[in-house]
Amino acid sequence: MDIKIHARTRNWALIVCLLFLQACASTSTIQTARMQYYSGQPDRALETLDGVNPDSKNRLLVQFDKGTIAFSEGRYRESSRALLQASETIKQLDFISVSEQSTALVTNDWATTYRGEYSERLWVHSLQMMNFLLLNEPESAAVEARQAIKLLDTHTKALRKDWFTRALVALSLEEANQLDSAHIEYNKLHQDADHVEGVARLAWNNAKRLGRKQAMKKIASGRDFNTIDSSIVVFVDTGRIPTKLVGSIPIDTDQFIAFPIYPEYPAISKEINVSLNGEAIPSAPITTNLISVARSSLSERGNKIALKSVVRAGVKNSIAKEARKEDTLLGMFVTAALYISELPDTRSWETLPGQLSMLVIPVKPGTHTLSVEVGSGSSRRTVMLDDINVQPGQRVFRTLNKATAAATSPETTPVTVPAAAPASTNAAAALAASAN
Repeated sequence: MDIKIHARTRNWALIVCLLFLQACASTSTIQTARMQYYSGQPDRALETLDGVNPDSKNRLLVQFDKGTIAFSEGRYRESSRALLQASETIKQLDFISVSEQSTALVTNDWATTYRGEYSERLWVHSLQMMNFLLLNEPESAAVEARQAIKLLDTHTKALRKDWFTRALVALSLEEANQLDSAHIEYNKLHQDADHVEGVARLAWNNAKRLGRKQAMKKIASGRDFNTIDSSIVVFVDTGRIPTKLVGSIPIDTDQFIAFPIYPEYPAISKEINVSLNGEAIPSAPITTNLISVARSSLSERGNKIALKSVVRAGVKNSIAKEARKEDTLLGMFVTAALYISELPDTRSWETLPGQLSMLVIPVKPGTHTLSVEVGSGSSRRTVMLDDINVQPGQRVFRTLNKATAAATSPETTPVTVPAAAPASTNAAAALAASAN
């Protein structure tokens, strides 16, 4: 009997150690890929991510990172494929694994497959909408917008201040010629973010297309918006989202409750200045500081995390007491293993930018050169977008990302960005008409 009891206790200790080491292995590979990416080696980063076991508990992080790395390199189709895989993985993970949850109660949440924060699930659709608009596929962007709306409606409190994504949702619907649906989303966004002039401009323009003069007057509130129908839309991502840290509360000398936190410090917005054909113009960016939304999203899960931590502490305490009764030395080992394994799940989508901004610049039909200066203080970079051909009533989409717009030098350095596929309201209307 004693031999059986001792064997069972040793097994618990071995399980704790093995699961801990297994979680560290795949996470280490992902961190290597992230370091390669941020050191200017995106291709090597993608190769490293390909080496992670597709059945890994961190497979969603791999798909997230592939999506952002490919997007930052202008490989929008490749980015879209990775993010589509992420969406499918999220659907599969919505079915809770009882065995994983049971294991997590004697180890930690690293023993479970990473499912993504509410904000991260939303940003899958944000990147997909940008991918499809840049690829001139507005109907696909509208499909992603519909999925984003479901998340925004389900987690309103946590996600409502993501002005960028909400504007992108309405814009995607409008580009797909779903003007009434876009009007609804613009109205909701304008009510929540009436201080953001870029939002008001978009909402006003959509109301104009619908011929809703009363709505136009209400949105304008005395402001004089440009009546030009064509525009250049630029997506700008800058900086780097902070990583999760470890927070803890001691219970007694042998126990504590650990939980993930995002660092508490004010988000620093990057200033964006725009010149059109050599002349400075107002930019009115629609901006989201991702850390603010990520923190709100994690906070919404706070009660669940705390409850699970308390239950786990109780289970671990019972196992440790049983082990100490059976064998003092082995009990000390099991107690130490359980204590060390009490690590909060600090996994997150670390290749996201720190800030996402949208610039909607009204322009007359013709060929234009756009200069975008991004930075803060003396650290700035200027990006030149040349030969942007805009047709009447057309929206042309471009993007500035880490590869071109990150503030890396105190000097202002011009960088030329290659053209993307133009997307237009006329094309969207034609697609919608053919579908009907």
